[in-house]
Amino acid sequence: MSNEAQHKIDVLLKLAQAAWKSMDARRAYEWKMAVALWTALAALSGTSLRGEIHLDSWALYSASGLLILIWFIFVFVWMRGLHQRNAWDRDLAEYYWIVVEADLALGASTPRAARRGIVRNTSMWRDWSHSTQIFVTTFLVLLAIISINRKL
Repeated sequence: MSNEAQHKIDVLLKLAQAAWKSMDARRAYEWKMAVALWTALAALSGTSLRGEIHLDSWALYSASGLLILIWFIFVFVWMRGLHQRNAWDRDLAEYYWIVVEADLALGASTPRAARRGIVRNTSMWRDWSHSTQIFVTTFLVLLAIISINRKL
């Protein structure tokens, strides 16, 4: 293998690694944010169920509306954006790895080459990580809404 070819492969592998690291860093931050939101929702629910929150009915309805808005932003802005960026970085890394495999003439015997024709599931709702976060957040938002409105 020539020096130029080796340099090209090294650059492609570094680009793939950078894309993968970007996705990994984002996923770690994504879970920290989800756990922080869940903690706040659980604390609100627990405080309300213990009877420590006393609000007028207009404030309860406003709080319920705010919780629904938080859920909407979490699911359709935050999670959707994360899903798109993670998919972009994952596909970019995969692309660079496939190019390296092609340059090395590894052929169709490699796992990546064998998967080239497979269409990846791109739905946020079918991604186990994102759907789990959405499910848990939905449950905790509903619990918080029910708990703060239970006396109405």
